[in-house]
This record gives sequence, structure tokens and C-alpha cells, in this order.
Amino acid sequence: MTTREEPKKTFRTSFVARLFGKSTQWVYWGEREEVFAREDGTLIIPRRTIPPRAKAGYRSYTVDDLRDIAEALRRRGLLDTDEYLDVMGKIETEELRSAV
Repeated sequence: MTTREEPKKTFRTSFVARLFGKSTQWVYWGEREEVFAREDGTLIIPRRTIPPRAKAGYRSYTVDDLRDIAEALRRRGLLDTDEYLDVMGKIETEELRSAV
């Protein structure tokens, strides 16, 4: 018997922006300027999807991506400890919601 892996919940750019109290343009800037990088240097690249009958797609991020972005911002000094803990708490809440 094979088991199917449940699809992971993903989040769009607008959610990422709200999570960090920023604009969607800030998220695009972080991607473009390679601010969103893991500790080993690999870039956090969102998955891109194109819905049917659409001219453009959207970016989607996993919970792991959100955590990695928060950690990247903290390492760069762009999030202080309180901001980091606040964001990580919000991410955990979203993860618990998607598990229900």
C-alpha cells in the first residue's frame, strides 16, 4: 500500500509581506537583491504557479520558506529579536491552522 503525501500549505507574496509588516514590493526587492538566503548561502526561491487562463502566475512559499526568510533577515540585522519571535509565532500559528 502506498501513502500519499499531503500537499504542503503555501502562501502568496501578499501574505509574506503582511507577515513582515512590509509591502509586496519589499518581498520582490528581497528576492532580487538576494537578501533571502539560507545560512549555507542557497537562495530562498518561491515556487511559481500559473493558473489556467491567466497571463501571469504567482509566487508561493512554504512554511519552511517563511522560517528561512525570517532567519535570513535576523542574520542580516533586519529583524531584531522581538520582531523575529513575533514572526516565528505567526508562522507557527499558520502551520497549526493548516494541520487541522
